[in-house]
Amino acid sequence: MLTVTNEAPAEDGSYTLWDNCTYFYGVTAEGYQVVRSKFIKPLEDQEVVVTLTALKNYQASIKIRAKSGHLAVVNPKVLSVTYKKNGETFTVEPSEDGTYPMVETVAYTYTFAADNYQSATANWTATGTEGPVELEGVLSKETAKALLEDAIAAAKELSDEMTEGDGAGQWAAGSKETLDEAIQAAEEVYTKENAADDDYKNAKDALQSVVSGLSQNENAESINITVFVNKNPGEAPVKMAMNVTADDASKVTPTDSKRKDNYNKSSDMEKRATVIDALVDLHKELFGEEYIANPTQYLMCGSRGAGTGFLLGQKSFKNFVGFRVNGKYVASDPRMCRLKEGDVLSVFSATTVANPAYLQFEQQETTVNQNEEFTLTLTGDSYYMDKDISRTVGKNEFTPAEGYDITLVNAETGEEVTGEAKTDAQGKVSFKIGTPGTYVVKTVTNENVESIVLPYAQIQVKEKAPVILEDGTYLVKVINNNKMFNVIIIAVSLKWKTER
Repeated sequence: MLTVTNEAPAEDGSYTLWDNCTYFYGVTAEGYQVVRSKFIKPLEDQEVVVTLTALKNYQASIKIRAKSGHLAVVNPKVLSVTYKKNGETFTVEPSEDGTYPMVETVAYTYTFAADNYQSATANWTATGTEGPVELEGVLSKETAKALLEDAIAAAKELSDEMTEGDGAGQWAAGSKETLDEAIQAAEEVYTKENAADDDYKNAKDALQSVVSGLSQNENAESINITVFVNKNPGEAPVKMAMNVTADDASKVTPTDSKRKDNYNKSSDMEKRATVIDALVDLHKELFGEEYIANPTQYLMCGSRGAGTGFLLGQKSFKNFVGFRVNGKYVASDPRMCRLKEGDVLSVFSATTVANPAYLQFEQQETTVNQNEEFTLTLTGDSYYMDKDISRTVGKNEFTPAEGYDITLVNAETGEEVTGEAKTDAQGKVSFKIGTPGTYVVKTVTNENVESIVLPYAQIQVKEKAPVILEDGTYLVKVINNNKMFNVIIIAVSLKWKTER
């Protein structure tokens, strides 16, 4: 349809216009983009040719997730997809594959929910390259019942771990009974028919109040963990065993008057061994009296809930430094991250300030025979900016790391051995080492990856046992000055003397 601003068409659709005047017009057609232009002072009869461009079509899928830091969604579902036209609301029905057909320039509203979340809405105006589109629905308001359920689960986990006594990490007598009674009261509300949201909220608050009060009945925790630390950029990690106690962080007071409470934990973590306790112990080990004299120049936390400003003596904005527990990104604030007996804490400095590839070998410690081929498998996780919390976090999605050159080094002699090729599509790389000894990671590089956290590996290469021949003699390979001469083979005959 052709329309000219402020003018009415004749029956045949033509317009009678004054000469030497400027007119604006628009052309619309179902399924095509609107065209708007103008006549510049027409002086004679003329026919205007307008080319229309078809609107793009999309098949939109809607992925529903929880906002970072919230409960995992249970049974997510799209409730409706709608758009408005001429003041009327229309509903878009899903295709057989569950996607929703959408048309360019149309503004759509989609509503979504989950069993444990209140419903939410989001908007999208169809645009961009034609074809499949993935939209996102982010849920952030849990139902009151779901929050109570989560509080009950956390309290039950605490009850299961609770042991009464005078030892480290144990609780005062009667603590478990008090907690179990509070859990039972909360469960009665949770299972009550026709309970209101206020009932669920009050029950949750009451349970959490009991848990908070009981925290004073717990003795300071003491645990044993394993620590891997990449102290400097580009260095492979060193492995160490460490005992961590819940009050270790409190034993070091930052000298900067503005940061005296920098290592302080929240009340619910005071008796628990956390990452900040382990980091304090680690920095004592690595930097000694220099750290004690000026702690926050080596280890400094950010604002509550944020990461570290200094770690391993490095400024976080000059180099990517961080930590993981059991290989996974768990939190950025070390004061809020609890550690448990047997955990593995990785503290690292990446090769640059860019978001790194965090690498791990599936075979961290292994023993092989000299001159026998063996394979290592390299996997990697990446970091990204989480817009929900405006913070860089790890994906925790380890996949095969392809295209890496790996060099091992003999920890005693310095002899280097490079993988036979780059890691393949499965992250695998093969080695064959002739000299016995202990080998660790020297370098890991990839021309397409700017920043890397080097992985830990320790390969024990043992001397191969001699071959016994049929006549009872042995084949022995001669080694001189830690160098193996494979071409020299001698037969050694051993005779046994029996004393009577």
